[in-house]
Amino acid sequence: MKNFTDRQEQIIQTSLDIIAKSGIFGLTIKNISKDIGISEPAIYRHFESKTDILLGIMSKIKESSSTGPFPLPDESHTSVDIIRNVFISRAKRLTKNPSIAAVIFSESIFKNNSKLTEEIRSIMEKSQLKIVRIIKKGQKLGEINDRVDAEQLALMIIGTFRLLVTKWHMGSNNFDLVVQTEKLFNAMEKLI
Repeated sequence: MKNFTDRQEQIIQTSLDIIAKSGIFGLTIKNISKDIGISEPAIYRHFESKTDILLGIMSKIKESSSTGPFPLPDESHTSVDIIRNVFISRAKRLTKNPSIAAVIFSESIFKNNSKLTEEIRSIMEKSQLKIVRIIKKGQKLGEINDRVDAEQLALMIIGTFRLLVTKWHMGSNNFDLVVQTEKLFNAMEKLI
């Protein structure tokens, strides 16, 4: 976990606000400095580049993903309940900060930047690995169909959620993401 100064936190949050308002292409050092009320060179005293600001955002996303609820503490919950809880908590997090979806799902910002590509790949792989572990446990306990490989099943679940989030984001958040995520996992439970 990276420790950011108060000013760096402010720059990161302002950057997220700009992305939420104007999209990823609205994120410029000029716009950040204007919104905060400091000079452009002052931004560069805290981050060397826009890429470093985006890496800071990725670090915050990774931190919130790893500290968020994962397994439910009560053993009476099934593996499907745990997976549902993971994605509903993610939907709640995205609803609170929709600009995170704009960052994570903006392939264009990662395409030509190996640092950003590697960071988002790391986040995605860790997320998939956690889901695979839960699925394997559920398959072992007979709670989840074991005729489908756990990694493939995780890809299907994550991909379906990603499509739902993309529709929500592209539709300017015009539906309740948490409610739709609950409906999605009610349907998913019948399939797995």
